[in-house]
Amino acid sequence: MKAVIFDMDGVLIDSEALHLYDFRVFLQKHNQNLTNEELSEFVGLDAKTFIGHLQEIWKPVSLLPSIEKIKEGCKYPSDSFQDMLVPHVRFILSHLKKNNIKIAIASSSPYNIIYKMLSINDIDSYFDVIVSGNDVQAKKPSPDIYFETLKRLELPSNDCIVIEDSLVGIQAAINAGLYVIAIKENRFLVDQSQADCIVNDLIEAWIQIAHIFDLSMLD
Repeated sequence: MKAVIFDMDGVLIDSEALHLYDFRVFLQKHNQNLTNEELSEFVGLDAKTFIGHLQEIWKPVSLLPSIEKIKEGCKYPSDSFQDMLVPHVRFILSHLKKNNIKIAIASSSPYNIIYKMLSINDIDSYFDVIVSGNDVQAKKPSPDIYFETLKRLELPSNDCIVIEDSLVGIQAAINAGLYVIAIKENRFLVDQSQADCIVNDLIEAWIQIAHIFDLSMLD
């Protein structure tokens, strides 16, 4: 193994809860009552797919707001990236770097959001490759974003590990032939059963990576 690829939302930053909170508020304003299971279907979706799925389930369809109003009501919560950083991010990134393991991001979020998050949290120097949803036409669960990441890393799939959290992200990585570690999600009804391994946090992810890479956890 030579590289670890991170999803961003739900893995490096805890943005999913804030995003879904804002989404709940938006739905309540428009008298839309979604179950927890229905809300969980939106976790990990890129913006276009998110809006498309919302349009499909809106009742009655005649009262569906404009796309502009939906985008405004469900906009990405990008104002508090420092508060969103997941515990132990710097721990795992620094340990990967010390062991000369390449580090990449493969996120459906646009470049400006990814770079803003990295810059605000001062972790941009850790990453060798950054691939966003802008780089591919087919979004997760399509494997295209992971194929593009592998291409830029100049590595085959069996030399890389992916850390994901959402169903579509896990499926995308599996479809690209990658080994997947899932960060356990207890707040939403996310099916993570297809992942090769499920861990509670990034500390446990590092323990799994150290074992797979045959590294000392003390390095």
